[in-house]
Amino acid sequence: KHPQPADFFRTIENVSGTDLAWFWRNWVYTTARLDQAVDSVSVTGDTTLVHLSNRAEMVLPVTLEVRFADGTRETRDLPIEMWNLGSRFTARVGTATPVVGVVLDPQRRYPDVDRTNNEWQRR
Repeated sequence: KHPQPADFFRTIENVSGTDLAWFWRNWVYTTARLDQAVDSVSVTGDTTLVHLSNRAEMVLPVTLEVRFADGTRETRDLPIEMWNLGSRFTARVGTATPVVGVVLDPQRRYPDVDRTNNEWQRR
């Protein structure tokens, strides 16, 4: 008769079968901000290493678009659990085609406070 926010949160989690505590904590209970960034990109043989960081308090999953020299693009969705071990993460892209660009959140869906650090271009 008197539902509380926790009742709504629990219902959503039960129906989806997903633990969304990270979402509720960041979006409802705090004023945390999001700032995901591409710190650098390095190449070792056929493997490109994309060094990412989370520079603010809020954590969210990462959508990473990798752009290749032949004009193709690949989108990778990295889960929120990648931030469990700290504020830095290295994504590995194994390909013989050179990587010429990387963009975080290419669809601009997340409320990133500094989009200037969301992109890397090979010079």
